[in-house]
Amino acid sequence: GFTVVREGQRVAVWSLGGRCEFVDGPRFLVTFMKTIRRLPVHRAAQDQYLKVYFLDGRVENIPGPTTMFFDPLEHSSIHVQQAINLAAHEAMVVYRRDPTASPQGTNDAVRIIVRGPKVHFPSNDEWEHQFEWHGEDPNRKCHIIPKAQKFTTLKLIPTSFYYNVSDVRTADDALVAVKVMIFYEITDLEKMLDSTEDPVADMVNAACSDIVSFVSSMDYCAFVENVSQLSDLDSIYRKLTSRCESIGVTINRVVYRGYHASPNLQEMHDKAIERRTKMRLEGEAEATAQEIESLKLKGQTDRAQAKMEMEQLQKKHENTLINVDHEEALRRERMEAEEKLRAEKAQNDQKLEYYRALHGMNVDLTKYLTAQYDVPDRTIRIDGSPSGSQPHQVHLHEKI
Repeated sequence: GFTVVREGQRVAVWSLGGRCEFVDGPRFLVTFMKTIRRLPVHRAAQDQYLKVYFLDGRVENIPGPTTMFFDPLEHSSIHVQQAINLAAHEAMVVYRRDPTASPQGTNDAVRIIVRGPKVHFPSNDEWEHQFEWHGEDPNRKCHIIPKAQKFTTLKLIPTSFYYNVSDVRTADDALVAVKVMIFYEITDLEKMLDSTEDPVADMVNAACSDIVSFVSSMDYCAFVENVSQLSDLDSIYRKLTSRCESIGVTINRVVYRGYHASPNLQEMHDKAIERRTKMRLEGEAEATAQEIESLKLKGQTDRAQAKMEMEQLQKKHENTLINVDHEEALRRERMEAEEKLRAEKAQNDQKLEYYRALHGMNVDLTKYLTAQYDVPDRTIRIDGSPSGSQPHQVHLHEKI
């Protein structure tokens, strides 16, 4: 018989004697007394590579883009693998055989950190570091279990995880569970690789120790009043920050998310809060009522004071008007009296001049005045004492 090998194809032809020959198309082959096997072709794209397993045990990685036909005389198998795409904030740790190490040496591998952004094609003598860290239990939220995270690519950007510290006992033997969220960042990858195998476990243990120390130092009521301090990184989480500093990890902050107590304890606490809140509200209501009453009294006092001041001003004004009227009346009386005195004085001066003129003309003024007033106003008669008796002394008082 015969067969046609198309262009782009390759076949392996075994003769009757067992010899193998590779034939590339296009080709017309006679298949009489021959065994023909069509060889598969393996193609790797730009972000892929071919992992070739040889019959002698060697393994070779060939980066793409490339094409390779399977060789049954040399190859055990060929697989197309995806290259590792590293973003700008990612890195991976690989180990390669140290070419300078002696064949008898035990330390014949070197550690290499591959940082992104990069498309990484593993070399032939290279193997990746497998990280196995603590992580969240898929069946229990916020509960950390060992080896829950398995990965080869590290993220070098700030990240976080939730953690609940269960069964923390206060000074009065109350059990609570404290909920926190820890934000951290790997800042020194070399230091982390040299210092720890599981930084999350170290962070969890240190944070748990800090929280237990804080809670156990106070009773339940004091703990409830001071829970806001659990977000204070510098004063509370000293062991956490110290441990992370020694393993190349920076703790950005710890956020307190709340706490959980037993139902009975929580009910007692809720009732206590309700009583305190009621007392506080009643106290505030009483204080408000007292303040309102004080404002009313102050308003009444201010109004009374203003009214009294107004009355005083009005009285003062009235007194001022009375004084002005009185002074004006006195002034008028004084002017009238002065005017009257001046008139009388002028009249008397005129009479005096007149009497002087009469006296100058030798007129007897007594007779003149007596004749002028014929009818006296009153007559006063004084009789003398009998003869021979002692004369009486007479005093005459006349009211004007």
